[in-house]
Amino acid sequence: MSEPQVVLVGFMGAGKTRVGQALASLLEMEFTDLDAEVATRAGGTIAEIFARVGEAGFRELEAHALDDWLREGVGVLASGGGVVETASALRQLCEHHPVVWLDPPFAELRRRLQAAPRTQRPLVAGRDWEALRLRWEARRPLYGRCSDLHVDEVADSAAALAQRVHRALAEAGLL
Repeated sequence: MSEPQVVLVGFMGAGKTRVGQALASLLEMEFTDLDAEVATRAGGTIAEIFARVGEAGFRELEAHALDDWLREGVGVLASGGGVVETASALRQLCEHHPVVWLDPPFAELRRRLQAAPRTQRPLVAGRDWEALRLRWEARRPLYGRCSDLHVDEVADSAAALAQRVHRALAEAGLL
């Protein structure tokens, strides 16, 4: 692949899509949202796909879409928050560089998720914050295992955070 591929990982609400769009713009590269790609392929919203095939079925579709993008895609990819829960996807992410982990504190994630419509994120529909916190804690070591850059700060804007990510990737020689 001649053009770099940057993958953003992190829990739902971490800002992968917004920061990814801003980073792609900065790098003058294409942007792809893995959840949107899965929704297009499956012909429905994420909530509809979860209702139709369950979380395990969704994760399988997500892993296939990730595999295809890593082989053929270019630019910046915002992964799904749970992509690291599928062994094959985690393995692929660990072999790919660069992977950037966006990791705001759980309190910030909760604030963002509370502001989102319930229908947008199936795992937030019940608003069981303790279950979500436990899921966040369980995923954190997986994000850490596959990431080249860990960003645990909250910026004023997605553009400001994208600039920090760009600078850090360049300084690390990952671009």
